[in-house]
Amino acid sequence: MKCVVWLILVVALAIGKAEAHETYCRVKYKGISPTFITKVIYRVSSDVGIDPWLIYAVIKVESNFDICATSHAGAIGLMQVLPSTAKLFEPNITVDRLYNPVINIRIGTYYLKALLDYYNHIYRDYRKALFRALLAYNAGVRKEYTYISLEYSCKVLKVYSSRSAVVFYPEVCRRFEFD
Repeated sequence: MKCVVWLILVVALAIGKAEAHETYCRVKYKGISPTFITKVIYRVSSDVGIDPWLIYAVIKVESNFDICATSHAGAIGLMQVLPSTAKLFEPNITVDRLYNPVINIRIGTYYLKALLDYYNHIYRDYRKALFRALLAYNAGVRKEYTYISLEYSCKVLKVYSSRSAVVFYPEVCRRFEFD
């Protein structure tokens, strides 16, 4: 184990901090199975009170189930959670802990649930609230969103609709032809 830690430190010096975290993640979480991730999704979604298929859809679009995914914007893990967002739910979180699939799914799910509750209070319509929550999950809470954020939300809804009892593909997705 000490050899692995030294190897990671050498790699960190050679390639930089972000890449080192990802390399460490790949070593640490190498044996995680899809079955384990599915169990975590069901357990966390049940605890939070959100449809597990929605979490599945977000993970599919965000990281395609790559535990060690890191975006150019600094979002981390399965649900692509930003460290600044994670600190809202767990103030002492570290980047290494945010790669942990259980922690990442839990924080991402809590964040998505908070956004759903917020927009549900505004719109009082689950479908509108869901669409806005996905936009905010991708790009933050704002009044206007970019084409990329609209495309993201439509991709998630397309995956969600294919797996869930909720058939939802809003007019905005059809209008912009995000099929």
